[in-house]
Amino acid sequence: MNWVLANGRSVLPIQHWSVTRYQFLFNQGALSDLIYTVSAGEVEILRQSPGGGHEVLRIAKAGDYFGEIGPVFGLPRSATVRTRTDAAVIGYSVPAFLQRLGAADGPGLNEGRELALD
Repeated sequence: MNWVLANGRSVLPIQHWSVTRYQFLFNQGALSDLIYTVSAGEVEILRQSPGGGHEVLRIAKAGDYFGEIGPVFGLPRSATVRTRTDAAVIGYSVPAFLQRLGAADGPGLNEGRELALD
């Protein structure tokens, strides 16, 4: 695990996962604590329909982020996320993500913004 420094203070570690195809990362309605970026592969952002199926809202690819609404606003997950291919994802705490995004003292989050891969 990597530790990120924000304003000279340590924040929660960054967590890395390698996930196989068709695995669920989290479900709509679950508690949320991390914001994720895709470093390899693709994930599907899905909304559960009242009939029990899923509607694909968007596909996140390498460099994209997702899962920011719940942690930023203190809400449950608004969507389900499943890997579309084998994928590598990185989970960030809100302070660590804002540091990574360069938005700690600047503009807010812009949903679906692509990040430069390091």
